[in-house]
Amino acid sequence: MKQKILSRVSTLLLVLWCAVYTCHAQQNTFAIGYDMGYAFRTKNATATLNLRYGITDALRIETYGKYSPSIEDYSMWGVGIDAHYLIPISRKAFFYPIAGLGYIQYKQDMNEWLEALIKIIEDITDQPIDMPNDKHKRLATQLGIGFEYRFSKHFSSHAACKYLIINDFNQFYLSAGIAYHFNLKIPV
Repeated sequence: MKQKILSRVSTLLLVLWCAVYTCHAQQNTFAIGYDMGYAFRTKNATATLNLRYGITDALRIETYGKYSPSIEDYSMWGVGIDAHYLIPISRKAFFYPIAGLGYIQYKQDMNEWLEALIKIIEDITDQPIDMPNDKHKRLATQLGIGFEYRFSKHFSSHAACKYLIINDFNQFYLSAGIAYHFNLKIPV
């Protein structure tokens, strides 16, 4: 039994080492990208500007700014940082798990008829109605998976599925985008 477990662990470590070793050079690369996506709970389109930096050949970080205009009844914006662990599928294609933290602000917009009703009540009573703050500010966690394909030395496309975990506003979203890569010469 112990030998079987040791054999499986050794095989797993060997596969992970090969995956990291054969990774197409990502270290000291910087990329700027743009994503479009869809948030399922709020039924909104999202636009994201992201910056990526390859710390090692297999590990990179991504900072982002995200905006989702009010389409249904919610609007949202956020900033955050994700970590990607690149696993090569081929010389130009990568699969990567995603884990990250962020700060999200979302608000529920009032419908036009509700705003008109409040205005009528205020006019009749000559008293302003104190509305509760409908903005919610939360720390968020993201978990997901992504795929990237490098067309050339400088251009790539990517797609990701992420689950945004917020205290009372979890949601799933899909995104796809493009990125431009720069090679940095950083002396060690």
